[in-house]
Amino acid sequence: MPPKRKRGPAKCLKMIKDPKDFKIEFDSNGLAIGETAAFFMSWVGKAFRKKIPYYQLVKDIDKQLYNDVWDSLKKDRKIPNDDAKSTIIKQGKVAMRNFRYTLVNKYAKKNKSPIEEYEDLDMSHWDSFVSKALSEEFEKTSQKAKISAGKNIDPARVGRRGFVGLEKVWEGRWNQLVLRYPHLAHMKDRRSRIYTVSRAICNPVTKLFELGPHLLSEEIEMKENGTYYVEGKDVVTEKKKTTKQADTLRDEIDALERDQYRVAAATQASSAIFNE
Repeated sequence: MPPKRKRGPAKCLKMIKDPKDFKIEFDSNGLAIGETAAFFMSWVGKAFRKKIPYYQLVKDIDKQLYNDVWDSLKKDRKIPNDDAKSTIIKQGKVAMRNFRYTLVNKYAKKNKSPIEEYEDLDMSHWDSFVSKALSEEFEKTSQKAKISAGKNIDPARVGRRGFVGLEKVWEGRWNQLVLRYPHLAHMKDRRSRIYTVSRAICNPVTKLFELGPHLLSEEIEMKENGTYYVEGKDVVTEKKKTTKQADTLRDEIDALERDQYRVAAATQASSAIFNE
């Protein structure tokens, strides 16, 4: 059996065929919700790739272009107001950062052309983009960012919809984790549980969620010294206090719930030279 083809860039063909039947709604955070949310976000990514110059540094991009993309989306999708504008623009910027990462690592560094997969790409700037991506300056910046990113042994794995999207599924994942790691039942705080679920990794073979070894080793250590069973203490809270000097885990999760745009550090690393 031939290997399964990896997911390619969204072309949004179905949405183009039935634009009049499309309706999108947003929650109080400005995130797309409902059955059409995934299609809409694919459309957002496509719109940003088409109108935002991939070859420019983020600091050099005309900010009005972001407004233009939103205005176009608003008109095409009949969005009644600008309540979701800020959120969608932020998500679009993340999509562009990921897109540049793909262009650098999948095409520029492999001496391949992306035009077959990205038909709307402005190829008149491709050679200069490749030159910049392969430059010594880029490599130094990239390596520096990778070293910094490598220090983050506890990245969030919440997907493109962030902690708001996780809200709908975290309890099911938590129950599954408790079955695998019964000692987690001692963790009573809701936000500590959500934080733990956000760090769980889906095993590609079993399709079950697993925790990284660092969280488990912290729990073992806390059990051995007796602090694990002290009221108000759990491994996540203690871990965050020591690694980030946060006042409380609750404050941090509040901030995370307001900001849905923390992208995996590894993705940011190779595209660091193009970021602000």
